[in-house]
Amino acid sequence: MDSLTQIVLGAAMGEVVAGKKIGNKAMLWGAVAGTIPDLDVFVGPILGWTEEANLAFHRGISHSILFAILVPLLLAWYTSWLYGNEHHKKTGVKLATAIGGILFLIFCGFILNFIGFQIAGSFPILFTTISSLLIIILCVFLYKSIVLHQQADVNISYGRWYLLFFLAVFTHPILDSCTGYGTQLFQPFSDMRVAWNNISVADPLYTAPFLLCIILAATRGKYNKWRVVFTYAGIIYSLLYLGFTIRNKYIVDQVFRASLEKNEVKYSRHMTTPTILNNILWHCIAEGPDEYYDGQYSLLDRKKEVELHVIKKNEQLIVYPEDERIKILKWFSDDYFNVLQLDGDTIQINDLRYGPFIPGDSDNPNNYIFPFKLYPDNETGTYVLKDQSGPPEDGTMQEFWDRLINRIKGI
Repeated sequence: MDSLTQIVLGAAMGEVVAGKKIGNKAMLWGAVAGTIPDLDVFVGPILGWTEEANLAFHRGISHSILFAILVPLLLAWYTSWLYGNEHHKKTGVKLATAIGGILFLIFCGFILNFIGFQIAGSFPILFTTISSLLIIILCVFLYKSIVLHQQADVNISYGRWYLLFFLAVFTHPILDSCTGYGTQLFQPFSDMRVAWNNISVADPLYTAPFLLCIILAATRGKYNKWRVVFTYAGIIYSLLYLGFTIRNKYIVDQVFRASLEKNEVKYSRHMTTPTILNNILWHCIAEGPDEYYDGQYSLLDRKKEVELHVIKKNEQLIVYPEDERIKILKWFSDDYFNVLQLDGDTIQINDLRYGPFIPGDSDNPNNYIFPFKLYPDNETGTYVLKDQSGPPEDGTMQEFWDRLINRIKGI
């Protein structure tokens, strides 16, 4: 899921393991550990990898079970050394820690505002003001508690440190596996991508209450009973919400299968996944021999049926099917893809797990959420990635958000 959610989850794990012993330091280290797997997005750009190589690497080894077992060994050794030798009491370390924490909070603030922007289509002044004031207050609180106050002794065993880091790192890929992107839990032994498709990669109704609970817990003393109450309230809410998403997926699956049977569609497999920022409106896709059947279903729809739209595969447009880039894109999309012919010999491969912006307009190359444009290099017999486009920059995005909100409402 998004980085903010993983930060909150990691902080909660840190608090559960060591909150009573070291207070907010447990949350901080849990948040840091919960962020570590997603640092893989910086590896490709630093090493100059191709876009498709970055896609293959993200949510790979850093999101594996093996990584969650081994990396906490190093992290636990470092924190044992840091606190065991009282380096955390030195002025330079305190300043560096405070600066790092403040930058971390500012990063969280940017994510909050980004979510608000995506929901509303513009930065709501009230939302931006409240979130900015909250970040400023937390920054001041962090600076005072770390730099101006005397740091207490930290007496935690290596085993407890390891448990803290293991839970913070391990829960990251498990939560990611609930999304549709796919997580390579079994690297380096298998590149199988686990995707349960029950929650969006960003869902404010999951993250915001959980975040509020953790913030409230952090403002209480480490022995305060309400700190425990708020922490476990956030964790229980997160688990209940995940249960809610699984229940929703079951309902949508039933409706989609019934719609396919009603229309006498012959299909080999199907997939349902929630659309962005919510768990009410779902994207549905089924694979036929030469086409896909695509549609959306809102749990608020009056008619318990998915309106189906045909999307042609057009796989024959790929002139070099054995090209490594093509293989990676097919693997990345879990073979849910179609091909469009663009100008000249350029083709566009669309990842259909996320579907089009507007169902029913399958021939429009600007109508796809996750497109890849490639052209063939006839001298080498391979494809060159021309563009891995994001959302179009014309009025389509505003139309998309307006339609998304209406479809969530069942309109």
